[in-house]
Amino acid sequence: MKFIVPRLIFYTKFWLLIALILSIFSCNLINPDEEIPTYFKIPKFEIETNLSNQGSNSDCITDVWVNIDGNLQGIYELPAKFPILASGNHEITLRAGIKNNGIAASRIIYPFYTFFVIDTILDVDKTMVIEPMSTYKNECVFIWTEDFENSGISLKTTAKSDTSLIINTTEVFEGNNSGAIFLDNSHRLFECQALDSVFLPRDNSPIFMEMNYKSNLVQASGSESMFIVGMFITNQQHVVQNPIIYINSTNNEWKKIYIDLSQMVIGNFDAKYFHLFIGASIDQSVNSAEIYIDNLKIIHF
Repeated sequence: MKFIVPRLIFYTKFWLLIALILSIFSCNLINPDEEIPTYFKIPKFEIETNLSNQGSNSDCITDVWVNIDGNLQGIYELPAKFPILASGNHEITLRAGIKNNGIAASRIIYPFYTFFVIDTILDVDKTMVIEPMSTYKNECVFIWTEDFENSGISLKTTAKSDTSLIINTTEVFEGNNSGAIFLDNSHRLFECQALDSVFLPRDNSPIFMEMNYKSNLVQASGSESMFIVGMFITNQQHVVQNPIIYINSTNNEWKKIYIDLSQMVIGNFDAKYFHLFIGASIDQSVNSAEIYIDNLKIIHF
């Protein structure tokens, strides 16, 4: 019996030591040393254009798509600040993102803007501020543009319209003029189309129309009040009017929209050519509406 107590003390100390070691080890597993990130801050993403053949540099870039060394790191709404678990030298690629057809749930990389690429050294626990600048890609074809700055414009009202497209000098987005549509009790329907037809590629490549606009026309469900952009499609037998997008009020603020024409063109593979049209109407419940448009462009590769 005289040996039992020392032996118990020995085993007790042994198991306490084992428990302590396991506790320390498990804590390191549960709470390992955390990596310290580098922070990126991107307040805006801007476009530079050649005014003479590309038109306005207005944009509505809402997101930035971030790649590190060719791998997608994330998509961030602008202005953005976000962490990156990386340090040392890396290639950072920033791509401009838009809301396709103005729809928040349909965000894409705009195919016609160049990527912004930098090689840089990332320092942990520091913030890198980047203000990327992009241009239109060299392959872009500006097949039709209208900025209302010339004496003659490339839009004409159709026979069904009971009012005209006005060249407006007081409510402009930029420059001296914009196109204005005024609807009231005596003028409830407006429609215009491009003077010239355009031939659009049928190879499934992207085709977009860009437009700055300002409108107080509210579209309610079941109402005949509407602001539409679409195409007259001419094929071998007839002309079809194809609305593409119905545009809601901007609460009297200027906005920009990127209208995707690709699916419309693919769905009309046998078309000979296309004419852009813009329409607006108000029903008996609406007394008046004002719509302003500027910097219209149709672009493809």
